[in-house]
Amino acid sequence: MINATLSDALKKLRLSGLQESLDVRLQEASANRLNHSEFLELVLQDELAVRHDRLVGRRTKAASFRDQNRRKSLLCKCGKQESNLHGVLTPLGPQPSASANSAIPADED
Repeated sequence: MINATLSDALKKLRLSGLQESLDVRLQEASANRLNHSEFLELVLQDELAVRHDRLVGRRTKAASFRDQNRRKSLLCKCGKQESNLHGVLTPLGPQPSASANSAIPADED
C-alpha cells in the first residue's frame, strides 16, 4: 500500500504509470529479491509503457481514423505493434522519388 506522502509526490512528478504499478512491483521485488537497480528499472519501464500507450492513444485520436476496427485488425494480422506501423501502412500523398532521397545528406551522429 502506497502512503499518502509517496502518492502526493508521484502526482506532483506526474508519474501516474509508476503509481499504478508500484504496489505490484514492490511485492514482486520482495518475492524475487530484486536489488535496487532491478526494481528501479522495472518501475521506470512501467512508466514508459504507460506514457507510450497514452501517446499512441492521443495520436490515434488526433488522426481520426475512420475505421478503428479495421486498423486494429491490420495490426493483429501483421503482428505489429502500434509504434512499428511505418513499414506496414503506406503513407498517403506524394512520395519522394529515389533520386530525391539520394540528394539529401544522411545525418551523421
